[in-house]
Order: sequence, then structure tokens, then C-alpha cells
Amino acid sequence: TIAIALVINGQEIWIGNDDYEQDENAKYAGVLKNLSQAIDKLQLGNAGPTGSKGMVVSYSTGAEIKVPMGDLKIITGAALGSQKDYHGKIGTDMVQGITMAMAELSKVSTARKALIAVGDGCDTNNEAAKGQLGELKKQAAKQSIQLFGIIYKSAVSCEAGVLTTMIPGA
Repeated sequence: TIAIALVINGQEIWIGNDDYEQDENAKYAGVLKNLSQAIDKLQLGNAGPTGSKGMVVSYSTGAEIKVPMGDLKIITGAALGSQKDYHGKIGTDMVQGITMAMAELSKVSTARKALIAVGDGCDTNNEAAKGQLGELKKQAAKQSIQLFGIIYKSAVSCEAGVLTTMIPGA
């Protein structure tokens, strides 16, 4: 069995707002539609045998559990919600999102554990995040959590991200 924690950037612009934003100058397509399709195409919900678990954590200013730890089959593109669910979300507190996901992974007893971070690779405080991500990488190794990352830059992303401090292959 496997437990997968999907940690996504929940910032409005990164997610996108073109489904509901009326001001043409403020519309951004974002990644939500493509990310939802990719999760469904890859059949993430079927990535493990019966008894596998999954969850979704979203981070912006702070972090929140979008989908609590449960049957892995609940991790679908639709589980991420709609663009409107992320309206008004600013900030990129990636370290908080990863920390929350790792805490939840520590509570489950599956044969394997994985954390998949998807965002622009930036944190609200990149300088502080470097050290914190280094510590989280050590914690993940102690807990046998496999780490994966996907970096997708948007119009508002920082130039140099820090996710690679924790996940060099992101």
C-alpha cells in the first residue's frame, strides 16, 4: 500500500481565474485545468492497491487540507475543486504546506509514503525556506517518505525557486 500527499500551490494567479474573472486585464489561465486533467490521465487514484491512501494540501498564505487523508481513489482532478475555490488566495507558504502534509503522512501506516509537491518552486520567504526545506528533507528520509516535485512557473513566480533544496530532481 502507499499513502500519497499531493501538495499544491493554491495561489489564485498560479491556479488561474479565467473561469470567473470579469476584468480581461486580470484574467490568468493558470494551471488548475491542466493539473486536474493530468491527475485523471495518470489515474493517480489507482496508483496503489486496495488500502492505499491519499490527500491534498493547498498552500497560499498558510496551508489547508483540501482533501483529508482517505482512500486513494478520492484523489481525482475534480478533488482539487474549481478556480473559484482559490479566489483571493495570495502568498506562497510552500514550507507550511509540505510540513502539514508530512505530519499527516506520519499518521498512516502504509508500506510506502510519497509526497508530491506541485507549484512554482517558490516560498513567500525563500531565504528562510532553504534551511527549512533541508530539515524537511532529512525528516522525510527518516520517515521513508519518497519525494517528488513538479515546478511550473507562472506570470507571478519568483525567478529562483527553492523546492530543489528538498527535491533536487523537481
